[in-house]
Amino acid sequence: MPDKDLLKDKNVLIVDDIADSGATIKFVCELLMKDYFVKDVKTAVILTNKVNCKYYPDYSNQDIDAWIDFPWDKFEKK
Repeated sequence: MPDKDLLKDKNVLIVDDIADSGATIKFVCELLMKDYFVKDVKTAVILTNKVNCKYYPDYSNQDIDAWIDFPWDKFEKK
């Protein structure tokens, strides 16, 4: 994570590929507000799983109802 003073009183945009349950987005937003004292946090994703998502991003390109394997996911699997 960045230096806390770097983000203090800043507007922050978190961007991710997918919001499945939304738990990661929620965690990061809460962390930034509580520990980094950011002014505001907005979230944007390419896809939101409308079936599983409990914490919706502020911006989403498309709602889906199944998990998507992105082409870049193959680099994370071992």
